[in-house]
Amino acid sequence: MEVDRCPKCGAVEIVIPRIEELHRALALAILRKRGRLAAPEVRFLRKYLGWSGADFAKHMGVDAATVSRWENEEQPMGPVADRLLRLMVVTREPRRARSA
Repeated sequence: MEVDRCPKCGAVEIVIPRIEELHRALALAILRKRGRLAAPEVRFLRKYLGWSGADFAKHMGVDAATVSRWENEEQPMGPVADRLLRLMVVTREPRRARSA
């Protein structure tokens, strides 16, 4: 981690080099977890893949309301959906943010 401080105003900026590698390591650690994925893990993996809630719903074959319930702890993800998400994380390349 790099910490830069503006000499004029003193503002601090924290930079994490190789952030994509960190995200990949976190995603793989989540996948090794036994038991169903928790809501924050589902949300992290969706964002890791670079998908909106609507994109994720399409890939999972469910509606956006179901994704919302999974990510807001209103309904646990079922075992088949859990396995499908894990499979997508290891077989798909995450979408990267485009530079402006």
